[in-house]
Amino acid sequence: MEADNSYEGHLNTSKDLHARTEEEVAGIIRLCDLIPKDKILDCPCGYGRHSLGLARNKMDVTGADINKRFLELDRQALVNSGMTNCRFIEQDMRTINFQNEFEAVINMFYSFGFFETDAENASVVKNFYNALRPGGRFLMHTHVTIPRLVSGALKNHQIRTLQSGRKLELERRYNARTRREDGEWYLLDDAGNRQEPLTPYSCRLYSDVEWTELCKAAGFKQVKIFGDWSGTPYTDDSPQFIAVATK
Repeated sequence: MEADNSYEGHLNTSKDLHARTEEEVAGIIRLCDLIPKDKILDCPCGYGRHSLGLARNKMDVTGADINKRFLELDRQALVNSGMTNCRFIEQDMRTINFQNEFEAVINMFYSFGFFETDAENASVVKNFYNALRPGGRFLMHTHVTIPRLVSGALKNHQIRTLQSGRKLELERRYNARTRREDGEWYLLDDAGNRQEPLTPYSCRLYSDVEWTELCKAAGFKQVKIFGDWSGTPYTDDSPQFIAVATK
């Protein structure tokens, strides 16, 4: 949570976490063509910023995650908000078993591709397809793409200044053979020394063509990919990758 909230932002913009969340929630509603009381699955929901934002916009939201600590924070924030149109459940996205229940499923902020095999990742897309009602939309959002890594638009090494006052150091590498990004995050002390590292990660990245094929194989009839929250068509130079697949 602390590492997400930097002055630079994940797109090297000065928007704080609240402003980014508001922009993203508005974009989700626009690109998924949502109206109040639509049922939304946010998976994984993390510490709930999009789930709660959508609930504030009168959606009926289910947030699912495997992180017990985040779910505790989610539920406390929900109690504090007084909203009753949101719930949080402990669930692994590989084993969710919803059937024809939601108008939209969202997978936000670089949350797809972290399993070891393409088959596991494909099974998640199929689970999301099954969870949607006919005509429902699955939105996947990331800012990490192969063209941005290869071109250097995403730096291999970066230090960000966090709103908490500390600093975050990021290291990332792209493996063209595996098509995966491997990386580590470190929180730095006041002297700039690395503290205990956060969990290293490895994420399978998909091109726009691969992503379309993945969704079509799961049964989706239409896939559109945008480069920003206003709905600009995606290109290799786009700062974000926002795919909307329709059942």
